[in-house]
Amino acid sequence: MRRRSESRDTFYWCGLEVLNQSNWRSLNGEQGKKRTPICAFDPAAGNNIYEPERVVAQRLEKGVTKFLVKWVNYGERSNTWEPIEHLAGCEDMIVEFKEREKIRLEMLEKAAEEKRLEKQAAKDAHEKALADEAAARRQTAKETQTGASGNPMGRAAATAATVVVDVDAGTRGPSKGSRRSSPWWKFFTEKGSEDGHANCILHKAGALCDESIKCTTGLRNHIMYVHPEEFVRVQSELKMKEESENKLKTDAGQQKVVQAQVQSVPAKIRDKLHLAHSRWLVKNKRPLSLPEDKEYRDIWELAMHGAYVPPDATTVRSGVLKLSAEGLQKLRQVNTELRDQGLKATIAGDIWSDRGVSLFGIVQYHIDYEWNIVELLTAATPFSDERHTGDAIDKKTAEACSLAGLSYDVFSSVFFAVSDNGANMVKGWDGFGRAPCCVHTVQLSVKLFLSHTAIAPLRVKQKGIVTHFSQSTGVDGLQALKATQKKCLLPVHHPVRDNDTRWSGSYDQMEFFRIQQRAIQLYDVEHARKAGDVYRLHQLDLEDWLINVQAVAVLQPVADWTQHMQGTKSYATLPLILPTIYNLMESMTADANLVLAFQGERPYELQPDEMHAGVLAARTLMFQDFKCRWIDNLKDDAKRVYAISTLLHPCFKSYSFIEDLSFIPAADKRWALKELRTEWQFSWNIDSDKQVEDEPNKEVVELDGEEASPTAGTAAQATPGEDMAPATSSPQLIKKKGKVTLGGLLVKKKRAELLPDEPTRPQRDELEEYLNEEEEVDVDMDVLKWWRGQESRWPKLSKMVKQYFASPASSAGVERVFSAAGKMHDDLKKAAKDSTLQHSLFAATNAD
Repeated sequence: MRRRSESRDTFYWCGLEVLNQSNWRSLNGEQGKKRTPICAFDPAAGNNIYEPERVVAQRLEKGVTKFLVKWVNYGERSNTWEPIEHLAGCEDMIVEFKEREKIRLEMLEKAAEEKRLEKQAAKDAHEKALADEAAARRQTAKETQTGASGNPMGRAAATAATVVVDVDAGTRGPSKGSRRSSPWWKFFTEKGSEDGHANCILHKAGALCDESIKCTTGLRNHIMYVHPEEFVRVQSELKMKEESENKLKTDAGQQKVVQAQVQSVPAKIRDKLHLAHSRWLVKNKRPLSLPEDKEYRDIWELAMHGAYVPPDATTVRSGVLKLSAEGLQKLRQVNTELRDQGLKATIAGDIWSDRGVSLFGIVQYHIDYEWNIVELLTAATPFSDERHTGDAIDKKTAEACSLAGLSYDVFSSVFFAVSDNGANMVKGWDGFGRAPCCVHTVQLSVKLFLSHTAIAPLRVKQKGIVTHFSQSTGVDGLQALKATQKKCLLPVHHPVRDNDTRWSGSYDQMEFFRIQQRAIQLYDVEHARKAGDVYRLHQLDLEDWLINVQAVAVLQPVADWTQHMQGTKSYATLPLILPTIYNLMESMTADANLVLAFQGERPYELQPDEMHAGVLAARTLMFQDFKCRWIDNLKDDAKRVYAISTLLHPCFKSYSFIEDLSFIPAADKRWALKELRTEWQFSWNIDSDKQVEDEPNKEVVELDGEEASPTAGTAAQATPGEDMAPATSSPQLIKKKGKVTLGGLLVKKKRAELLPDEPTRPQRDELEEYLNEEEEVDVDMDVLKWWRGQESRWPKLSKMVKQYFASPASSAGVERVFSAAGKMHDDLKKAAKDSTLQHSLFAATNAD
């Protein structure tokens, strides 16, 4: 209790003088302005004493528990919220309040349970009525099909079409258990949490979650979305328990069907159909709520006559989580098998962001027993809650690889890693001996070509013309262009829009202008004056058309190469990097002729002095950038893997593609063979120890006039058997190449007879046998099929080939995964979170 001092605004509480100017209250206007009591007792008793009558409510305000107090002789409007320290001596009132509150909550729960049972009974009655109505409709349909004549064949067909199962199996799930009997309670504890809430014990130490325990729905949803593996496991246990209980049921009434003539599909088939819905939706990038559409359900109603009802969105999401868990389990099993075979995973990675959602993706590759390249999703980790730094990428990679069944020391469990040239990816994957994505790297050189002062103005004009036709679609715009295309007997196509995120997008637009040159020039004559000032500002003159044709001829081999090197599953791309890159560079040198070979036209060549000076300068600039990226600054580890994989290709084992190339040192051939033999002897040829002991002092004899490769200084030491492989004469280059085939990318010389320059080794060595055989000529051969045929002959070398050929040359596989993520996160489904996309991508990519 407390009294007010008559002399000043000072209050006495337990013998202490306390100033409290901010807590005046008007208590029903009685006795003027008074302050609320600070304590139930006050030694300075006197006038204006406020005595608490009872505690009526409790709340938590800014972390402080307060009680709503009813004061003696004051109305309900004068009740005040007081902290516990203001109610010293009122412990009995607080205990009495909590007892009343407990009784009140029990009454509310009882009323809620009665209401739930009432609603469940109404729902069951409604479902029974629907089932009876559906059964009656099916009976009528059956009688109609049977006909008045009683045709026995008709009756047999109708009976055969009838599916026998329990009607209620597809509509009712297992009954909910009580709060404490629910299986989700074992993952939660009330210790350390507020009243009415619980913390998940699956989180790491220090990371607590706060879930309401008024019902088990919140607990179940938390496990489903945050710990999907545990959710799938518990769901499987519940399903097994339900099946075992069904087997123990002996009551014949529970086994009867509602109508003997027509029944719903069995629960087992129903669950398979539900899971098939989830698989179809994620693999085709459809909204997960699609089965809830009325029109979609009507289709199933017509087809199944009510025997099967499509799943709701919650059931679909549960199926997606199950498929995601199966995909992760498949990934772990694959990595276990690779370890048993003595092989490592090869990976490619990238980061994707779109409208507030970001994922860090890793795709893994290996070659299976049938010599097929298998692509599996290793990670689609949510990455929107932190900065995309190199350290964060390193951490995400370690966590993802560990979850996928790889060693936590991922740098020792990954053979080869490919990513783009972003600074964060370079830093995050520096420990892998990371190699650049070849397509990304080449596109950087192409951008340098397009930004040259001779090419850039042309690109500005072309983009302006395309913008004009996209905005003007009338008779003087796009319709007029289509008319001129028909007059010129050219394909009627819309102008191609350049896309900065699409490889070869600029080339495709320039190729459109080359093909449609006559149509656009005719449009200039007939419609330019009506097209407006913007179009006339971007009109192409004769010099622009000349530059465009020659620029397309320069970029055409690069575009074809880009399309071919994006493959990650149909054929091996890593052994093609050096031969194809060097071939592209040879066509870009300052003294190289420009080949103009377009489809449907007679090919011809232009000598450097016949080319437009600006195009020649831009091509030379692109060559210099190629040389800088692929020769001067290419890391030794990456070049070593490229060289070894190239020599393991039966069409390039002579390494003759570097002959007559002024920008490649001649010693590269010797260095590549030395690295191949070193890798073979110390990593793959398990019987090589005997050979090393027999020849401990054998030294490598250097070729006359050859100098060491720039990369040889950092390579492994020379090993026995370091002699050169039998020399082969270099194949002659032909000038015209195909569209996208490897034979079109590589123009090889005809090969002469192979003449061994040394006697065959007396002991059997798989690598030397392979090198001593003639080089294959058909560069379009299926190299994986070829090695599959040699596996029984050279088992150890074939194992080495599997390791190297599984590695991708580009990160195109990750780009395709992110393309699927973009479709799953389009405007109609943009509510999807990164965690939802993660499970959907795993289900779509890894699940069978």
